[in-house]
Amino acid sequence: MRRRDFITVSLAKEEERPTPSTFDMTTIGLPVITDGRIRNYVFVRFRLHLATGHDPMTVRDKDPHLRDSIVRAAHRRPFTLPDDWTRLDGGPMAGWVMAAAATICGRGVVERVSILSQDPQRRTGVRPT
Repeated sequence: MRRRDFITVSLAKEEERPTPSTFDMTTIGLPVITDGRIRNYVFVRFRLHLATGHDPMTVRDKDPHLRDSIVRAAHRRPFTLPDDWTRLDGGPMAGWVMAAAATICGRGVVERVSILSQDPQRRTGVRPT
């Protein structure tokens, strides 16, 4: 066997590994609520990392339901940081998205959630009331 054939065969075997699937959700505008008043909106982009063997197109069909669940949760219990009106607390937000994805898409479909960006509508910080 020639060396060139050996290298070609080994490269072909490496390409057979399944790559993890991801799905980028549509941007969601979430409120920053303090003292019962909406102070700002932060537009958040989430990336869902899917388990092996799951198709992003099936999760895409569930995207409106996920966004609706997240917006409702953000109005019930805001993800507001106490010292900043231009960002939201990423930990509880990602946790809620994971819980909603397990309910809506099915348990084990989404392995983890990452926050791609947080863009505030107004770029001012906390103002004294």
